Amino acid sequence: MSGLVEKYAEKDAHGQVFFTLTNPATGSSCIIYQQGATVSSWKDSTGDERLFVSSKCVYKEGVAIRGGVPICWPQFSGFGSFPKHGYVRNSTWELKEVKEGGGSVVGVFVLPNDNKEQMKHLPLVSVEYHVTLDNNDHLITELRVKNNHSHDTVEFTGALHTYYRVGDISQVSVSGLQNMEYVDQIKPVGQQECVELHQDITICSEVDRIYKNVPANVQIIDKSKGRKFTISRSREFPDCVLWNPWVEKAISLPDFADDEYHNMVCLEPAVIATPAKVAPGEMWCGVQKIACEKL
Repeated sequence: MSGLVEKYAEKDAHGQVFFTLTNPATGSSCIIYQQGATVSSWKDSTGDERLFVSSKCVYKEGVAIRGGVPICWPQFSGFGSFPKHGYVRNSTWELKEVKEGGGSVVGVFVLPNDNKEQMKHLPLVSVEYHVTLDNNDHLITELRVKNNHSHDTVEFTGALHTYYRVGDISQVSVSGLQNMEYVDQIKPVGQQECVELHQDITICSEVDRIYKNVPANVQIIDKSKGRKFTISRSREFPDCVLWNPWVEKAISLPDFADDEYHNMVCLEPAVIATPAKVAPGEMWCGVQKIACEKL
């Protein structure tokens, strides 16, 4: 075990390795699991948790973490020939370095070159994931994909499947998506293409929508906790996904408690409607920046 890993790594009760980053300038902290490089916790200086992880989450090698910020890559959902939601969320990543300076702390994670799924599907593509706690108390997550092919273009979809902890879903609204086109995956095929009519979207049933070409900033307003999340995305993530399983879907998920839909909502930066294309020798970088402020 390297000195870097020894400094930041711990093991949970299930034997799974995780890394803790703390920003002395803001007092905020986050936990990133080696499994999937999944950010499972983001707390402010008072210890208030901002991300949701299910109490029934299975912490096991090869199993995606139900909550936090799983990385869906190189495919979102079942839209393609790769495994559903890709394979990197189920893979073991390596901590490459931790950088501190300018009031920020950055953890750099890499998908190992000998990852079996990567070797099988995209052997000449390298993947890094940067997790930053900056001096303005933002959580910044950046996925970097480098195409090392000399001739072939690489194509993929993906998302940062971010689960937000909320006090009561009945007091939550999402703003910034009015007039946006979206695909409603709950509706029958042929009826899924919709346009968002509401300035403030509320959730009172199962929601599974892919909004296309959305504005750079979208907000989650959580009145019950008296706070709001502002989610900013780079143009490499032109889409976003809004998801809450609600009653029946929650019951059907083995790693999700029946009533936990009350306390979470997913708003995910994504590239889905038009897959990303990376030319030989080029790099694609998709960035999400999250601010959490009091109302």
